[in-house]
Amino acid sequence: MHLNVSTVLGHAPDLADVHIFGTDGTIRLRQPVGGALALSAGKRGKGELEPVAVDPAKRGGWRVEEEFVNSIRGMERVTHTDFSTGVKYMEWTTAVSQSLHKSQAVLLPL
Repeated sequence: MHLNVSTVLGHAPDLADVHIFGTDGTIRLRQPVGGALALSAGKRGKGELEPVAVDPAKRGGWRVEEEFVNSIRGMERVTHTDFSTGVKYMEWTTAVSQSLHKSQAVLLPL
């Protein structure tokens, strides 16, 4: 995985540029400075990544904190990130931080 997200980095060409590399393909989410988010993907052995259209009815937005608070209040169920998944995410972010500070790979689970 390659991840670059910044709204303050000088001369950065993108506000966000995320690549997820898999054994059979790649997914890229990019937002150039002054531009819109764009999703593209490609399969191994094929040419360049191609745009991926997302059905507007299936688009969502960031509302993790809102969903969490609403679940505590009994107003809705958690649909995207249950507690176990949240713990794994925090373990991953801790490993990334440790890797940056140690300048070496950090294996999961911690």
